[in-house]
Amino acid sequence: MTIGSQLKKARQKKQLTINEVYQKTRISPDTLSALEDDNLQKLPEPIYVRSFLKEYARFLALDAEAILKEYADTSSMKGPVKEEVPVDRVKLNQLKPAAHKVDKEKIIRVIKPVSVGVLILILAVFSFRALGAARGRFLSWQIKRAEQGKAVKSIKPVPEKEKPAAQAPVEKPALKQDSILIPKNEKLDLLITITDNVWAEIKRDGNIILSGTLKKGTTRNWQAEESFEIWTGNASVMELTLNGHNLGPIGRGVKRGVIIDRQGLRK
Repeated sequence: MTIGSQLKKARQKKQLTINEVYQKTRISPDTLSALEDDNLQKLPEPIYVRSFLKEYARFLALDAEAILKEYADTSSMKGPVKEEVPVDRVKLNQLKPAAHKVDKEKIIRVIKPVSVGVLILILAVFSFRALGAARGRFLSWQIKRAEQGKAVKSIKPVPEKEKPAAQAPVEKPALKQDSILIPKNEKLDLLITITDNVWAEIKRDGNIILSGTLKKGTTRNWQAEESFEIWTGNASVMELTLNGHNLGPIGRGVKRGVIIDRQGLRK
């Protein structure tokens, strides 16, 4: 049974619809359908496939580690197989010095381009595998960093009276739902300022417009017709401004499916 079949069977056993799972996990319905249909190429990167599979499997009370191992086994990269070139024994026999004089220069002209081509092919395969391994290590680091953001630090807070005034954190007021109302004839204009390196995925009107690491000091601006959706590994380093209204950070740690629409930020 495929991974998708296991997920679909477990969901149907719980008598849940795709939309009901979306409400619980905040994984988009298109992504859930792609996972159940084994249509993983529809998703942008393997990092999302692993993260979504793990989240979905845990929600359905399946063995998440077994699911991830099965995915890794089925999606492992295999190098191209080099076919052997058949030897033309008739022509080989014709090169015997006892029968004919060997034209060494002609043989070199034939063998040289073949050797160069084989060398280029070997270098290409080696480079492809090296890049794939490097990319896999980078994506694993990204996942690990995002998961570490979920952990709550166990450091005891310093009493308020002992904190130096210059170092006291400024707590930004929470945004009220009725404090912003963008008119329908006005596009949503979202400005994001990054205060530390962070992984993020941003959707505009349901379509992914950014997926990757944003560096410290980066400022990005987009416009949308209806809404934005943000996934991030560290929400506290993302400062948001919507149509001139300062929304501040969208929270702390890992955030999934945070919606920003005409009424502002819906945490």
